[in-house]
Amino acid sequence: MLEELVRWWIFSIAIAVLPLLFKFVRQLTWGRSITFAEFFSKGELLLISFVISAGAIGKLFGCGKTLVLPSLIAGGACIILSCTAVFWFAELSAVDNGSHHNPSQSFNNRSVAIGSIILFAFTLLVTSFCVIVEANI
Repeated sequence: MLEELVRWWIFSIAIAVLPLLFKFVRQLTWGRSITFAEFFSKGELLLISFVISAGAIGKLFGCGKTLVLPSLIAGGACIILSCTAVFWFAELSAVDNGSHHNPSQSFNNRSVAIGSIILFAFTLLVTSFCVIVEANI
């Protein structure tokens, strides 16, 4: 089980987060100052959360008849998180390209950044649970 969890964290989560690391390194390289809110308010973490959740859902499909309740809870939570992440990213994209339904309103970068991190943290927790459940089936 621990081996599966470590494999998941290295080859699914760490690799999925690399684009954000590259974005950070690029900002450092060019000496651009960027605030916490600016860095996390573009929605990249939401897309990463979606991809990680989708991978965890895939691990649970066709895993047999044991641990059905934990599988349903973990899979359902992943679906809810992935749908939330995709919807939220679509909303941010609409604001970014000017097609938002109310252009006179602006969104709060800090709220988006904090919300993205919270959703990502829940995604890490739930997807890790999915990997544990899958390893014990």
